[in-house]
Amino acid sequence: MPNDASHLQQIDHAIGRWSVARWLWLAALVTLVTRMLVALLLPVDPLQPDYTEYAALARSLVADGSYGFGEHWRQDPILANSFNIYMYEAHGSTFRPPGFPALLAALDLVGLWTPRVVQLVCALADAGVAALLVRVALLYFGPRAALMALLGWLIEPRLLFGMTKLGREELYSLAVAAVCVIGYRLAQRPSVRLAVALGVLAALGTYLKETVAVVAGGAVVWLLWHAWQERKWRRVGIAAVLSAWDVPDAAAELLLARRAQLGTLVTNLLSEWTYARVAEFDPEICIVMAQAPVAANFPVRLAKNGTACAYWYVENWRH
Repeated sequence: MPNDASHLQQIDHAIGRWSVARWLWLAALVTLVTRMLVALLLPVDPLQPDYTEYAALARSLVADGSYGFGEHWRQDPILANSFNIYMYEAHGSTFRPPGFPALLAALDLVGLWTPRVVQLVCALADAGVAALLVRVALLYFGPRAALMALLGWLIEPRLLFGMTKLGREELYSLAVAAVCVIGYRLAQRPSVRLAVALGVLAALGTYLKETVAVVAGGAVVWLLWHAWQERKWRRVGIAAVLSAWDVPDAAAELLLARRAQLGTLVTNLLSEWTYARVAEFDPEICIVMAQAPVAANFPVRLAKNGTACAYWYVENWRH
């Protein structure tokens, strides 16, 4: 693949700026129309329990500004029977990044939270990815490759049926595509503006899915490697540092937000192990020490087997 900046300028000059603009608009418009036609022809079939979880988190944001499941999830038939139920039980802890729920909450605040509007947002994100694909193909391979890339993006079955699922995939795909394209452009034409844009996109995309931070980190490593290969530390190296400024910040915030999730997973694992051991010899009574790693429903599950459960708090040893 060519990587000389002068070569890119020659291709830009040969295609013409107006032709490139027309290609990008055509790619975005055709993708938008195709995706919305699929959305109108096929019934809405949200991915469960994912969409219901996002919706519950969004309603929590709108109601009181909190981010969590609270106790209301027990009244929802989908969440009450979800395979993620242990995540909800641990004091309403959250395990979903807040980007997509925040988008749903914003749509709700302006009265536009409907399945069709969510599909339109996803279609616009897919249109943005199509424009990026065509731009890259025009720059490095020519119009024929751009047309093939556009056709492949339009007819990919998983992407078409994804319009019925009301998920976040289209949004973070746009973030990943933009990070990759900007990272490659930075290696060719170092720019402070592009470097900052890469960092901001990485941070925003990470709030949709952590994968974006991994991709952005890879782009930064690749930029540093390119700088070492080309001996252009002052240009590409500085661009890599600037582009990385928000990646660790976003990743750290998500890791802190998921600390409760990690604790929940460990507690549930130990609780299941404890329940299995107790159920194995089926005692008449089970005494649970304070701070024991058992879930809140541990006594209820034992009661169904005819085992009474008592908690002993060591701090109250005199009683």
